[in-house]
Amino acid sequence: MKRRTVVWRIAASATLGLGGAGRVVAQSVGRVPRIGVLRWGVPNDEARAGLAGALDAMGYREGTNIKIEWRWATRPEDAQHHAVKLAAMDLIC
Repeated sequence: MKRRTVVWRIAASATLGLGGAGRVVAQSVGRVPRIGVLRWGVPNDEARAGLAGALDAMGYREGTNIKIEWRWATRPEDAQHHAVKLAAMDLIC
C-alpha cells in the first residue's frame, strides 16, 4: 500500500471516528509508532480528543507510546503540501 493512501486513510479514519482504520503493522522494539493526521479546517481540540480517546482505548497514549503528526489545511495547496510531507515521513503503514 502506498504511503499517500495510508496517510489519507488515517486522516479519513480520524475524521470518521476511526471507523474502518487501516491495518496495523508490528513495530520494532523500542520504536515509538507515528501516525499522520491531515485534517481540513483549523486546529481544534475535538478532533484531537476523539482520536486520543480511540487510541487510548487501544492502549496508546500520545507522547508516551505513540506520536501523532497533526497537520491542518484550509486551502487545497496546503493540503497537498502536508500530504506530500506526511507521505515522506516514516509513519506506520
